Amino acid sequence: MHEWSQEIQKRLKNLNLPPAREAEIVEEVAQHLEDRYQELVAGGAVEDEARRVALEELSPSALRQAQGGERSRTADGLARGLRRVEQEVKQDPIVPGGGGCNDFLATLWQDVCYGMRMLRQNPGFTLAAASTIALGVGINVGIFSVLNGAALRLLPIPRAEQMVSVSQSFHGHFARNVHGEGSMFSYPEYVEYRNHNHVFSGLVAYEPFLEATLGGNLQQLLGAATSCNYFDVLNEHPALGRGFVDSDCAAPGENSVVVVSNNLWRGTFAGDPSLVGKRITLNRTAYTVIGVAPPGFTGTEPVASAFWVPISMQEALEPGRDRLADDNLSWLAMLGRTRPSITTGQVRADLAVIAGRIDHLHRGSF
Repeated sequence: MHEWSQEIQKRLKNLNLPPAREAEIVEEVAQHLEDRYQELVAGGAVEDEARRVALEELSPSALRQAQGGERSRTADGLARGLRRVEQEVKQDPIVPGGGGCNDFLATLWQDVCYGMRMLRQNPGFTLAAASTIALGVGINVGIFSVLNGAALRLLPIPRAEQMVSVSQSFHGHFARNVHGEGSMFSYPEYVEYRNHNHVFSGLVAYEPFLEATLGGNLQQLLGAATSCNYFDVLNEHPALGRGFVDSDCAAPGENSVVVVSNNLWRGTFAGDPSLVGKRITLNRTAYTVIGVAPPGFTGTEPVASAFWVPISMQEALEPGRDRLADDNLSWLAMLGRTRPSITTGQVRADLAVIAGRIDHLHRGSF
């Protein structure tokens, strides 16, 4: 393996991390760089050029590229789910250890900073480490990046350490004909991973940051469209009513039900205990309130969700955009709860088989 440690440590020096924590991050990121370096060399790059390109992927500018060529897709796989957090903390940065949040993998450390700020504001919550697994798809199905615990997330859910955030990254010269957010998944892809994996006790998919207008008061809300196993896999039990059941997602557009956040219930609806069973309007569609989320639960993104609807209601909230049947539209985040004793290595190996089968079924172009 190339010697990457010094380059990584230079970017960590101002963070004053505990030695064991720093060593863990160095090991994981070094493996990512080595994988990328070997891929570039195998593709015909000379060694010096391959090393330079691999190191460039540690720069904030590379990680912040929204869309584009092969390099930005690789970097996006490393920073999956963290770019949105960057926007949230720009106005109120925290500087751990006297250094800046932009020193290393900028969006990654923005997430850490966000968690620190939120922990101060919400002392009842705990910071839990979520594994981020980047699937190498296309030609190089076997190439992965795993950051165990490097992405600290505010996950106020039971046994959050079992949760794994999954993203995909397109490597090499081959790519599927995808559009949308490249690191995310289409609904048919989610169904494949959900039905055929052997490592998760449950796998959820959700569209985060879904905008909606509430009723006649024109209150703007952010929520999520989720698979109907969402609350079960997260082991979150509503304070009132129920969560989703499979039948809520059975037919697109036919089950207009909603779970509202505890904050929305207490604020906008004044804690009305009879809200469950009543109807509210989101983007001109009437939804029956079936549950109120427990106190403290705000979803699985750093930005709090005010409501959750079944994924089958996606088009009702976004008219004219039927995403469920589109094999090539990447729009869903995936989060899994691992079975007991399952390692990240076993997760990688199991998902690689599924990724390879999907690649075979949905060939792109060179």
